[in-house]
Amino acid sequence: MVKADPLHEVFKVLQMGSSASTAEMLVAALPLAMKMNDGAEQRHDFQERVLDAVAKEICAAVRSQKEALEALEQEAADLEEEKAQSAVLEADIAVRLAEKKEECDTAHEAMKSKEGPLDEAQVASEAAKRSAEAADGERVGLEKNRDDFAAGLVDLWQPLKASEFQGNRWRERDSKLAQLVKKFQCIGLEESLLAAIKTALKIKGDVRGEFALAAVTCAEEAYMKHIEVLRERVDAFGSEICSRATAVAEAEASAKAAQEALDNAVQANIDAQNVWGDETNVQTMHEAKMKAYEPAFEKLQWKLADARAEFAHLEQVSGSFESQRSIRLPGVEEVGTAEPAAAAGPVAEAAMEMEAPP
Repeated sequence: MVKADPLHEVFKVLQMGSSASTAEMLVAALPLAMKMNDGAEQRHDFQERVLDAVAKEICAAVRSQKEALEALEQEAADLEEEKAQSAVLEADIAVRLAEKKEECDTAHEAMKSKEGPLDEAQVASEAAKRSAEAADGERVGLEKNRDDFAAGLVDLWQPLKASEFQGNRWRERDSKLAQLVKKFQCIGLEESLLAAIKTALKIKGDVRGEFALAAVTCAEEAYMKHIEVLRERVDAFGSEICSRATAVAEAEASAKAAQEALDNAVQANIDAQNVWGDETNVQTMHEAKMKAYEPAFEKLQWKLADARAEFAHLEQVSGSFESQRSIRLPGVEEVGTAEPAAAAGPVAEAAMEMEAPP
């Protein structure tokens, strides 16, 4: 069984930490520097310089590994702190998201509540416009009705009252009377008076009795009063037209205000939806960040384990080297005390030149 070289691990440290040329020289010189000549109390000065150089390299490797280990430990601590802060932030995000969702729902309900008033205002506006557009036609109708009754006064009532249709003109008289009766019916003449006037107007004017004359007078008063009412309606309809035009303006203003209210509510709903969407994105990204902590922490723990193992190994190598350095090993002929540079060979000479003080 081949015995392992006790300096093998030292060689590995030198090869990993030193420059290639320095590592080559130290690896070549170290086995010789560890030995002492028989009977010598101490190593040659150059041997100690080689050992010091090796010790320095090992110490540098230990220090570098310790710094790397401390950096990883600090990174782990920072990661733990960041995770704790992220957990607090996660709760805050959840609260904000709930608030934004509630604001979003409120804005949506507010928007929906504006749709009904707008529909009602638009219906009222259209009705007001139709009413205003119909006003001219209604006025023409009122004027025609007034003129018809006024014409009936001249064409029907006065000739019948004056008994102008005598003799063989009775058919014309009855036709005119029938037309006049229809107008009296439109007026709403009292039934008994209507029946009386039908007979009274068939009697010649100069032979009408007192009751017939009273019926004629009452009927004439009713007819004239109705014409006056129609005239007043026509005259008053001008203000009705103005009133309807005002109603149109008011209805259009109400519809416009309702439309603006709905537009504002729609925009507020869109804004609330956008804010909620942004907060949802924040939560999604934060959740991804939280999920990434575990694999990152696990990876860091592996690095820490490797770094601790390497640090422990380097400390062991350092301790082992110091132990081996203190052991008296049998000397060899190549190592002497008189001419160290010549005895050590070209590698030791190069190391001496490298380590020699200026």
